[in-house]
Amino acid sequence: MPANSRVAIRGMGVSAVDQILWLTEGRGGRFEQAADGQLRYTRSGDEPASIVPFSGTGLFMGCLPYPSKHATGKFHVGHFWTYAAVDRVRAAGGAPVADGAQRQLDFDRDLMPIVVLEMADLYYRTLLGRGFGDWFRTFVSKPYEAFLDDHARQDTRFDPADDRYEILIEPAAEALSSAAALFDAALTGSMNLDEAARGARTQGWPLQPSLKHFLQVVHPDDVAQSILEDLKAGRVPPRPMSVHALPATLGEALFSWRRFIQPVPPEAAKTPASWSAAVADLLRRDTRWGVQGDATNPIKVVSRSVWREQMKVFAHAVNDGGLTPDAHRRLLQRAKRYRSQLAVGSPLSAMQRVEALVRAGVVNVSVGPGARVEPGPGKHFTIIGERTGARLEVDVLVEGHLRPFDASTEANPLYRNLIKRGLARKWRNGRENGDSFEPGGLDVNETFASIRPDGTVDPRLAFRGWPTEGRHYLQTGLYRPRIVHHVLADAIAWAEGVRQLVESRGRQRTAAAE
Repeated sequence: MPANSRVAIRGMGVSAVDQILWLTEGRGGRFEQAADGQLRYTRSGDEPASIVPFSGTGLFMGCLPYPSKHATGKFHVGHFWTYAAVDRVRAAGGAPVADGAQRQLDFDRDLMPIVVLEMADLYYRTLLGRGFGDWFRTFVSKPYEAFLDDHARQDTRFDPADDRYEILIEPAAEALSSAAALFDAALTGSMNLDEAARGARTQGWPLQPSLKHFLQVVHPDDVAQSILEDLKAGRVPPRPMSVHALPATLGEALFSWRRFIQPVPPEAAKTPASWSAAVADLLRRDTRWGVQGDATNPIKVVSRSVWREQMKVFAHAVNDGGLTPDAHRRLLQRAKRYRSQLAVGSPLSAMQRVEALVRAGVVNVSVGPGARVEPGPGKHFTIIGERTGARLEVDVLVEGHLRPFDASTEANPLYRNLIKRGLARKWRNGRENGDSFEPGGLDVNETFASIRPDGTVDPRLAFRGWPTEGRHYLQTGLYRPRIVHHVLADAIAWAEGVRQLVESRGRQRTAAAE
C-alpha cells in the first residue's frame, strides 16, 4: 500500500486494529503523551492518507481492561448463570431429540434471560456493594427459580425478535426505580442523609454502605471522601464529572442490557459527522473504563466476568447439539457478536492509540453501521454508509475480520481431502423435522477423534481447536491461567484419549507376544 493511499478495512475487531497500527505506528508514525494525558499522533508521511474501518455495527470492540484480577487470582463464579441452571432448563423445557441425545434449547428464549440476569446481578454488586446486591436478589430469585423449572410458560411471554432479555430483571424494576430516587436525593443533598437512610431501611437496603461504595467506584478516593463528608455535615456537595466516564447518579446508572450492547444510540447515525463524534466519545469512555480495570469498573467487570470467564457455561449449553439448529444458527449470528463486542477486544494500549488516530483524522469512522462496498471508478472502491449516508472512495480494500471455518471450502486442501477420502465428515446439527444446520467444523467424538462418514471413529486422527467449531463451541479462544477453562478441559480430554489408546495398543502387543 503506497503512502497517502486511501485504505478501507472490512472489520473493526482485533485483526483490524492490528492492521491499523501496522499502517501507522508500523510505518514510522509516533504516539506521544500530551500535557493533558492524552496520546497525540504525529504522521511519518509513509502512512495512508486515511484509513476507513467498517463493520455491521460500525463500532470497535470494547478494549481489554487493566487485568486487576490477575494479581488476586479471584475470578467470577456465576450465581445465576451456571451449569445447573442450563441443565434444569433443558430438563424442563428442552425439545426432545429422537436419537436419545440431550434435549435441545433455544438460546435466545431459554438462556439469554439468565445471562442478562447474571450481568445485572454482578453489575449492582460491583457498583453499589454486596448489601444492595443481596437486596436486588430478593426480587429476582423466585422468578428465576420458576423460570428454570416451569419453562414452558415462557413460550407465550417471550418473542426472540423482541430482544426481551430483561424479563427476569423486570420483577425488580419498580423497586430499583424507587431506590434510585431515594439514593439520588441523598447523593445530591436534597434529602437529609439520616432521613434517606431511614427510607432505605424501610425499602430493605443499606443506604450509607451503598452510597460510599458507589462514590468510590465513580470517583477517585479523595473526591468520594469529600462528597461523603459534605453529606454527613448536611452540606450540598458539588457534582463533579466522573473521571472514569461513569454516570454520576444512580438514576442514570441503572442496569440496561441495551446500553451494554448498543453503547451508541441509533439516532447518532443520522449523519457521518454525528456518528464520528459518537464513536470518538465511546472510545474515550471505553478506554477510561479500561484504565479503571476488570475488578472495579462495573462495565468491564460484567463484560469480562460473564462473557469471558464464564464461557465454559456457554460451551456447556451449546456443545454436542445442545441448541436447536435454528437457535444454533442465530447464536453464531447474534450472541457471538455480543461476546466479541463486550469481551474479545484489543488491549487497552492499542485502543488508546486508535482513539488518538480517530482524533487526528487518520482513522475515519464516519461510515457507520450497515456499510457496504461497491466497485468505484477505475480500480477504486466506494464504501457506502446505509444509515449515515457516507460515501467514501478508497484505493485499497483490506479483509480485516476472521471468517468462520468451513472444512469444505477452506483454501487449505487438507480438510477437503480428508472429507473426500472418507476419513472425516462435517458435523451436522439436525432434527427429525428436517431442520438442520452445518456450522462448518468437523465431527469428532468426546476425545476429539475423527468420525468418518459412516459414523465410525478413526482413533488415528484427532482435531482440536478451530476445525471442530460446531460440535464444540468457542474453540478459537485461548485458555486463561488460574481458571478452569473449557479449551484447556478439551485438551485434557484429548490427552486422556491418547493415553487410553496407547495403553490399549500396548496391551494388544503384549497379548500377541504371549
